[in-house]
Amino acid sequence: MGAMHYPPQFSNEARAAVEAELIRAGRLHDERKRQWKSEWSFPEHESLSKRILSVFLAYVRGTIDLGKSGVWGLLATAVWK
Repeated sequence: MGAMHYPPQFSNEARAAVEAELIRAGRLHDERKRQWKSEWSFPEHESLSKRILSVFLAYVRGTIDLGKSGVWGLLATAVWK
């Protein structure tokens, strides 16, 4: 996986939280696969969805903090690419 790109206003703490969640979510996904004991196939799609959404939630928390502090407004989030 390549390096993540963050908005320049993202604090080091927010970036670290997203990176930590990437690691944690990946480990949880791997553990779910290892511990799967069923005659049914592993629900890969659901597990990956949980992984992606948990990382997205960490990112959103960082953007909420920017909004609360007044650094980011609605227009800034819509314009940033």
